[in-house]
Amino acid sequence: MHLPSGLQLGLRFAIPAHWPPEQAFAVAELLDELCRRIGSEYQLPLHALGREPKPPAPAPNRPPNLRRFLQLAQRDTSGSRRLAQVLLGLWDGARFRVDLQDLLNLDPNLFDQTLHLLRHLYHNDRQLDSILSYQQMLPVIQAWGPSFDIQIP
Repeated sequence: MHLPSGLQLGLRFAIPAHWPPEQAFAVAELLDELCRRIGSEYQLPLHALGREPKPPAPAPNRPPNLRRFLQLAQRDTSGSRRLAQVLLGLWDGARFRVDLQDLLNLDPNLFDQTLHLLRHLYHNDRQLDSILSYQQMLPVIQAWGPSFDIQIP
């Protein structure tokens, strides 16, 4: 392989098989943040070099990483709140309201992943409740449901 940097070989990384999912998730988050920061600092020079960092275009049939979405949506951050709002609204729109304006406040990577989820649901004619069970959504419902619940008790 010949890379634009002039290197003949890419870097080889061995990912330990003994990592728990939480550790792998933490490393993935770190790399996402590193890519975001490099992109925001060097966007124009990278674009000029033809190497702008961006995620690969997802195939509509490839399902998004919903496990990661669920983990992120349970956290106590503004981004998690917005993601939870989208997931809850897609999962049960009659019960949970979604302010589409909040989508514009997601960080770029999460925004792209959310669009991938929407495209996946659209192209495969699926609803989120056919993919995620009540048990899977329960932690998100418990964390954020009361904030978005529009049902009158």
